[in-house]
Amino acid sequence: MKRNVILISGIVAVVLIIGIVLFFGLESDTASNTGEKNILQQFTQKFSNKNNSGTPADKTNADSGTTTQTGSAAGTSGSGTPTNSTSGTITGSSQAGTTTEDTTTGDKPSLMLSPSSGTYKVGSTFDVKILANSQGKEIQVVDLMALNYDPKLLKVVDGDSVKAGVQIDKGDILPNVLFNLVDENAGKIKFSSAVNLGSKSQSVNGIIATVKFQVLAAGQARLNPDFTKGGKADCSMIALENNSNPIDILETVTGADFVLN
Repeated sequence: MKRNVILISGIVAVVLIIGIVLFFGLESDTASNTGEKNILQQFTQKFSNKNNSGTPADKTNADSGTTTQTGSAAGTSGSGTPTNSTSGTITGSSQAGTTTEDTTTGDKPSLMLSPSSGTYKVGSTFDVKILANSQGKEIQVVDLMALNYDPKLLKVVDGDSVKAGVQIDKGDILPNVLFNLVDENAGKIKFSSAVNLGSKSQSVNGIIATVKFQVLAAGQARLNPDFTKGGKADCSMIALENNSNPIDILETVTGADFVLN
């Protein structure tokens, strides 16, 4: 009888041990499967987040880049007159010479130089104002790309001695200067100004920049802005159509002629 009790006890113990092993083995498999599932979920979520956040971000950057590039490549330039001016001419004297100021712009968005003509002595200096008039239309940027002059006859006086190179003086409208460069060898002035970052479009009628010239030699000096209506790499005036699409609204650009003696 005693021997039977010991045998039964042994069998019960074996059964318990097998049960425990099976139980913990099942728990281990469950935990393992759960862990793998969690890892897979994390990887899937991470990959999904990367795609979801990456695609819009890339699109945003592309859109932003396009807008920036369009704004900067197309540029803008306008022409205009002094606020209180009317059509006609103003004749007067200026710095060892005479000037004729043409203030006629019509009703089209325009870019013009003032004075438009004059006579100056060799060695003297004179100012030429670049006027922009959007004729009440709201714009973002004005580009002067480029104003050509004869470097053998005229020299641009540097408007900012602190910065390297030669610059012209910015005007009293469109305070955000994007580009200001004078190529003295080629005789080209490139200038671009815009509304402040984040500001709304605005109509303009005033001076965007002023160029001070020094007369080097006698001759006939022509100031000739590059402009073809609807052109992409010349003078332009950029507005936002439907608050999103940049369009060039500049229609007329006038240069200037000076007699140097």
